[in-house]
Amino acid sequence: MTSAPDGAPRRSDRLARAFARLALLVTAALLCVPAVLNGQPFLYPDTPVYVRRAEVGLAKVLGAERIKPWSIESRAAAGPAPAGDATPAGAATPVEEDRSVNLAGRSVYYGALLYGAYAAGSLWLAVVAQALCVAALLYLLIVRLWGFGGIALLAAGAGLALLTPLGAFTGLLMPDLFAGLTVLCSGVLAAYWHRLRRWERIGVAALLLFAIAAHPSHLALAAAIVLVVLGLRLLRVGLRTPGPAIVLLGACVLGGLAAEWVFNKAMTVAVGAPPVRLPHTMAHLVEMGPGTAYLRQNCPQAGYQVCDYVANFPTHWDDFLFSTEPGKGAFWLADARAKRRMGEEQFAFALDVLRFDPVGVVRGLASDVLVQLGTFKVDIGHYGPNATDRFYAGHVPQEVLADMRRTRGVQGGDFDGWLSGATYATVAASLLLLAWRRQGARLARPPGFDGLLLVVGAGVVANAVICAVFAAPLDRFQSRVVWLVPLLALGVVLQMARSRTQGPLAQPA
Repeated sequence: MTSAPDGAPRRSDRLARAFARLALLVTAALLCVPAVLNGQPFLYPDTPVYVRRAEVGLAKVLGAERIKPWSIESRAAAGPAPAGDATPAGAATPVEEDRSVNLAGRSVYYGALLYGAYAAGSLWLAVVAQALCVAALLYLLIVRLWGFGGIALLAAGAGLALLTPLGAFTGLLMPDLFAGLTVLCSGVLAAYWHRLRRWERIGVAALLLFAIAAHPSHLALAAAIVLVVLGLRLLRVGLRTPGPAIVLLGACVLGGLAAEWVFNKAMTVAVGAPPVRLPHTMAHLVEMGPGTAYLRQNCPQAGYQVCDYVANFPTHWDDFLFSTEPGKGAFWLADARAKRRMGEEQFAFALDVLRFDPVGVVRGLASDVLVQLGTFKVDIGHYGPNATDRFYAGHVPQEVLADMRRTRGVQGGDFDGWLSGATYATVAASLLLLAWRRQGARLARPPGFDGLLLVVGAGVVANAVICAVFAAPLDRFQSRVVWLVPLLALGVVLQMARSRTQGPLAQPA
C-alpha cells in the first residue's frame, strides 16, 4: 500500500475527532427537541418542591436577601405577591408546604441544579446541562469505546431523542433521567474499566455519584447493580469486573449514603426533626389487598397509626398518600405527628403483613414486578385540564407559570401518545434484535458489549423490582430507564453495518 503523504493521516484523524466532538454538541441539542417542541422544559408537580428545598438551604447559608427568590413565600418576604401569583382557593398544596413536616426523598442536590439554572437566568440551563451529561456519556460509549464515528453518534442521538423517552426525560425537570444514567455509568465502569482513561473514570464516577444523590431510588438501584457485578465476579460467570472498578462503584454507593445522611442531619438541625419518609410501601400493601385485610382483622389492637383510616381501605396507593377526600385518603389527611408515625411504621407494618399473608404478598409483588417491566408509557408531556392552577400556581414564579400555560402540554398536544407508541415499537424491535441468532450464532456486537448487556439488563430489571416493591407500578418509573434497551440494540445495528463495509472488526487497542 502506498504511504499517504506526510501528515495526512494525522490531519484526517484530527478532523474525525473534531467532527465527533461537534456531533456531541449536536446530539445534546437533539435531546432538547421534545422540550423545545413543548415550548418549555417539562415540569412535574414535585418540581417546585425540589427547587424550593434548594432555595431554602441556600437562603440559610447566604441569607434570603442575597438570593433570587423562587417561591411565593420568599417573594412575599420582600413585598406583596404579584397579582395572579397567589394559590387559588381550594387548590391542592404539596405536602411539603406543610411546615410541620419535611419529606425525605426530594433531593436537595438535584434541587440545586434546578435552582442554579433559575438563578442564572433560565430553567433551560438545567435541560442543557442534562443534555450535555447524556451526550457526553453516549460519546464515550459509541465513539471512544465502540469505535464508531460522529455520524453514528448523531444517528443514535436522533433515534433515542425522537423514538424513546430519553429526549422527554432530558427535558423534564425531575431527577428521573439520572436513573438511566445510574445504570449506564455503572455498566461502563464495570464492563470497560481497562479501556477507560483515568480522567474518564473520574468523570463517569462523578456523574454516577450525582445520579445516585439525585433520588433515593437511584441509591437502591446502584447498590443492586454493585451486588450483581460482585456476584458475577465471584461466580466467574459472564462479566469479570476488575476489583478497582467494583471498589469505585461501591464508593459511589457509600457516597450516596453519605449525601443522604448529611441532608437528613442538616434538616434535623434546621427544623428540629428528621425528614418524614412517604409511606409508599404501606400504601402499596393496602392497595394490593393483604395490607387492608391485615388492618381490618387487627385494628385497633395492632397499634398502627394507619388504623385510624381503615374505613377508607382498600384505596389506590396514590389516594392513600395524597387524597384530601375523607373517604379515600390517609397520609395527607393526618396531622404532622400522625404523618411521622406512618412513615416510621411502614416497614414494621410490611413485616407484619408478610407474616399475616405471605402467599398473597409474594404473589402480589411478583405480579406487580411483571406489570412494571411492561409498563412504560410516556406520561409527562400532557398536564391535563386545570393542572397549572392545581399544582403550580403559587408554587412557581409567575413568569414560569405564564410560559407553562402557552405550552403544548397545556394546550392539548398529543406528545405523550405518539412517543409512547414509538417507545413500545422500538423496545419490542430492540428485544427481538438482541435475542436474534443467525445460523446458530449471535449477530455481530461491539467490543465489550456482552458485559455491558449484563449490567444494563440487570439494572433495567432491578429498577422494575425496586419501584414495584417499594412503591407501585407506574409508567414513569420504568420509562425512565427503558431507553437503554434501544441503545444496546443500536450498538448491534452499528456493528452489523461496520462489519458489512469493513469486514470483521478486530477489538480496538
